[in-house]
Amino acid sequence: SAYFVYMNNGVTITCDKMNYIDRESTSVELKGLQVINGQQTIRSLAEAKKSGKMGKNIKVSVRVVESSDEAILSLIIESTNSQTKVTLRDLHSNDYIQKMIERNMENLGYFYEARKNKYQGLKARKYRVDAERAAQDYYSAKFESPALAKDKKVLLYGSLYEDIFNEKINVEEYLASFLLHDNIIRWNKNEKIRKEYTFIRDSALHSVALLFNKFGIKFSDFSEGELGGSYIKNYTKVLDATKKVVDERYKKEGDKYEHRKTFKDPETYGRIVENLR
Repeated sequence: SAYFVYMNNGVTITCDKMNYIDRESTSVELKGLQVINGQQTIRSLAEAKKSGKMGKNIKVSVRVVESSDEAILSLIIESTNSQTKVTLRDLHSNDYIQKMIERNMENLGYFYEARKNKYQGLKARKYRVDAERAAQDYYSAKFESPALAKDKKVLLYGSLYEDIFNEKINVEEYLASFLLHDNIIRWNKNEKIRKEYTFIRDSALHSVALLFNKFGIKFSDFSEGELGGSYIKNYTKVLDATKKVVDERYKKEGDKYEHRKTFKDPETYGRIVENLR
């Protein structure tokens, strides 16, 4: 792609000596060359060329540092390899659909963080909406797939991105699923709930999906981001149905049982739904 140079972090090379071959040439001769960042880029390009898949207009940004000072080289190596990782979420943060969601949420009184912590220190925490967790909540609720959203969340900004983020997205539903999760976190602080249902942390996305779909919770049900106390009764029903599945699985697996594995199992959600009927 002609845009490769803009999407790739490039290569950083150190050397003992750098000389231009001649005044008219843009080529340089490097002595004591060492690649300190970007080896994966070089390997990928080499493989692409070998397999015949190399594009015609590929360009790579290369930074060359000429120095024999070991202290300086160590600092360059450390800083170059400790930069913040660019995630798929970051790459999508300026998409039209992300900006549209941000505008619509602001009209509803909330501040959407397509880029992580965009409004940190600027807006109250209860009105900030983290895009990554919102995507997990919405996919869990809208597609009734909490196990996938929990176990494969990287796909939400990868192969599943356009399933979630498209012109048909209902921003009120998107926000409602996120606020629902916030309320579940708040309810889980109740000592009685914590003691009786030891799985609540792992089952949160399942609870979001179940409350959203089986009890029809919507954005208009929230007041300042919170649901009234009556909704806890429905949450308790969900937890009771979930506990039956957990108890059955524990009885079957014994000491090998883990909450984490149970709620990453795609079959768990359907079994809880059956218990709610």
